[in-house]
Order: sequence, then structure tokens, then C-alpha cells
Amino acid sequence: MAKKKRIVCVHLLNDFSGSPNMLKTMIKVFLEAGHEVDLMVNKETKGFLSNLNVNYNYVSYNFHKNKGLTLFYLIWFQLQIFLKALLYYKKDCIFIINTIYPCSAAIAARITGNKVVYYIHESRRSANFLKIVFFKFSEIFSHYNIFVSDFIKSEDSSKVPKKTIYNSLDKQFTNFIIQEKQIGVKLNTFNVSFVGSLKSFKGVYNFTELAKKLQYFPKIQFFMMLNGAKEDIDAFILEHDNLDNLHFISNQKYNVHDIYRNSDVLLNLSIPKYWVETFGLTILEGFEYGLPAIVPNIGGPTEIVDNNLNGFCLDTLDIDMISTKILYLYNNPDIHQKFKIEAKNKSKKFSYTNYKKACLELIENI
Repeated sequence: MAKKKRIVCVHLLNDFSGSPNMLKTMIKVFLEAGHEVDLMVNKETKGFLSNLNVNYNYVSYNFHKNKGLTLFYLIWFQLQIFLKALLYYKKDCIFIINTIYPCSAAIAARITGNKVVYYIHESRRSANFLKIVFFKFSEIFSHYNIFVSDFIKSEDSSKVPKKTIYNSLDKQFTNFIIQEKQIGVKLNTFNVSFVGSLKSFKGVYNFTELAKKLQYFPKIQFFMMLNGAKEDIDAFILEHDNLDNLHFISNQKYNVHDIYRNSDVLLNLSIPKYWVETFGLTILEGFEYGLPAIVPNIGGPTEIVDNNLNGFCLDTLDIDMISTKILYLYNNPDIHQKFKIEAKNKSKKFSYTNYKKACLELIENI
């Protein structure tokens, strides 16, 4: 029987984005296996890392629009986690550094004789100076690096042992699909959906341009569920309230299952020039619902979507081409159905069982 271990997970900002979501899934794997988990995370925000059955070790950090203040908070965060990590002196722990940012915890873990595993979600493309420094820390202080896709693993030329562990959906998500399938009511329209952060580099304005371009097809409707500050989302909605075919779904009143259940195709329109998608967890969520996806032709999404089989890998700035593919699926229900079946089949590659096995093998052998 494998020895039970003490695992210390460290994350910068708790919110409803992809990296804390995957850390939550990893933590659940460790808890199911009987390992003890401590979690260092900021206390100011709520997100996927809230209300878990772990030993919380809170620190202070919050993102601010003022870059100077954000840098100050980041330095303060690094000091806090460094001091807290020093308290684990020779306690035979494994530190999981989630994203490249909590680097001072990795330094302290090495000083105190503990193991360090980096869980890397970021691409090195177009990295600024600070990001380059954070990546360098992952090369110096890590015993093992986990990457969420082969795409970002291929960018790493360090000698640190490494492997790709593809993201997965936790059992709570897939069980909810099974339960809700019978009561979901499908609208009598062809629904195109976007789920993601309200960031221009995520392609939110490309999505609204698509809605504008296809507004004369009344059976095609567009739905957005946005993550961000309420005042920013309200302003964005007000800016686009002239489009009758564009609808905004509140993540306060509804959850992602509501939007997936009533969708026909899912769009991930991140713009690689400004932001390379390193995996694309919402794509996988959509695949679990059998939703074909239109995604960038660069980055991690190309490892999920098979072009012309369960979706399309396109230039996300090419509004004409994307709208053509939407119309293609809309006008060809038989092909759309085949895409749906292939999307569901592909989701099995990223099963929770495979993810759990890979995570536990790593922890047991490090």
C-alpha cells in the first residue's frame, strides 16, 4: 500500500478560471487517495478553491487594475508564502506550485528539504520580463514539472524531469451531466456559446462581431457566460444591447451546465498574438456535452479538437471563415450530429480515471 503523504498546494488568486479549477481537481485526487493536503491561497476572493476539505493556510493577495499596486501585492504575496513554507522544515512534504507565479514557496521548500512539483499552465510565447523570471525559477527550484499540454511542454528546454498530464473534469462535473440530462430543455434554435473571462485577448469582441454578422439568421442565437468584475460585465452588456440575437447568461444565477445543455456549438476565440490558449478546459466541458468546438489553430486546443472531425481549428481573427463554419453546421444537421458524437468520443481521452492515475503515479514516485 502506498505511503500517505503530506502535500502542500500553493496558488496565487482563487477565482473561477482554469488553473484553480484544475488544482481543485488534483486536490480531490489526493484526498480520495488518503493524502493530507494543505492549501496556501489568498483569502480575499472566492473561486474553485473555496470550501474544500483541506487545511487552509490563507495569505493576502488581490488583483488590481493599477499595475503598481498589483506588483506590490505580488511582492507581499511572495513574502508571505516564503515565510509560511519555511515552517515545513524537514516535514517530508511535496509542494505543488500551481502556475509559475508562487515561486518563493518553491525556494523555501527547497531550503527546508521538501520536494517541489510545478504545475505549469502558461506558455512562454510573448512572455514579459517578469514571466521569464518566473519560468526561470521553475527550472532552478523544481524537482518535476507537470504541463497541461504537449504544446507548452515542447517550449521547455530545461533538464527538469517533465511530463504532460492533460486536464480533466472532476467527477462532480460529469455526475451533474448524468443527473441533468433528463431534465434539460433544448430551445428550438441553433445556439452558439462562449464561456470565458471578459478579456479582449479571449476574443469576446470577435464573438460579438459574429453575432452581428449572423443577426439576419433568426434561428442562430449567441450566448455568453462571462467571468469578471460585475461592473465590467454590466458595461460590456450595455455596449452590446442592440443585438437581439446576443444573450448574456449570468454566472450568479446559472451555472455552466445550463449554457452547455442548451448549446449546439462552443467557441473558444482566444487570439494567439496576445494570448496562447495552453489547453482550453471549457472545450473539454463542451465535449462532455457532445458540443463541437471552434478553436484557435495554435496552442493546446489543437490537442483536443480534431479539425473537421469534432470541430474546427481556425484563425480566430477570421470572422468570415468562422461564420462560414457556423452556417455549415447549422445547414447540415447530419454532419453536425456526427461532430457531436466525435466530440463526446474524444472526451474519453481526458477521463478523470486517466488523470487520477497519472497524478498518483507522479506523487508516489517522486
